[in-house]
Amino acid sequence: MKPGSDTELEKELRPKLLDEFSQHVLTGAMRVVRDEKNPIRLNLFAAAVRELYSHTLHLLAPDERVTKCSWYRLEPGTKGPTRAQRAKFATQGGLSDEFIAEVGVDVEHLHRAAIDAINELNKFTHVRPGVIEPDKGKVESFVSEALSALIGLFESFAECSEEVLHTLQDAIDRAAVEAFVLETIPEVDELATHHSVEEAYVEDMAITAVTETTVHFKLSGSLSVELQWGSNSDWRRGDGAKMRQSFPFEMTMQSSVDALTNFDEVVFQVDTSRWYQ
Repeated sequence: MKPGSDTELEKELRPKLLDEFSQHVLTGAMRVVRDEKNPIRLNLFAAAVRELYSHTLHLLAPDERVTKCSWYRLEPGTKGPTRAQRAKFATQGGLSDEFIAEVGVDVEHLHRAAIDAINELNKFTHVRPGVIEPDKGKVESFVSEALSALIGLFESFAECSEEVLHTLQDAIDRAAVEAFVLETIPEVDELATHHSVEEAYVEDMAITAVTETTVHFKLSGSLSVELQWGSNSDWRRGDGAKMRQSFPFEMTMQSSVDALTNFDEVVFQVDTSRWYQ
């Protein structure tokens, strides 16, 4: 590990961090551990990264949210959520264990790696005789394992979201179509006398948040419509006109963790700007 150089793990981790404070902590941790002349560089790194883990878990899983989940139980000898429970909440929110098992999400090994890494960090956070590591190879290995485990924790969140989306894909597609069919589309409505929805194609979907009660979704895609100028009788007389056109759209919706296919708070926006261009 050359002083001042970025490691591949650091580059991979940085975009995943949640706030500026986390960026500063990682910068400080990496800067101190690269100082090979500092005999306690591993101890200082361990103290910083342990706080980065803790800060991340508390941001993603505050006590008041974790404790409202149906799966939460107060563990013996504790006064609130454990690290493992925070990691679980950050991954699945209030989704039930039964649903998570049904969709095939298994990220406990990633959680265990993160918790084990925190325990290892704890061993080196206090500078005492016997906890100073002079071996360069062992320092580099320790740093790699600590960063890899934190990356794995973030990956567990993404893996769970991906599996949930895969399970709900058909229901999400139907909800998008229904929203356009049942609701007036102001942006399209002003283009012609009449319009009808031919197809709504969801090209991308993402889970933006999973809370103790709700799953939030964001979609984007293309909306195919038929535009008609003039009335139906005008069209039959040859005085009207029809045209098919596609426009990009974005949509947000949400559902309860207890009724995932019952979507509400559906809000969409269709971009018709290229029509005017």
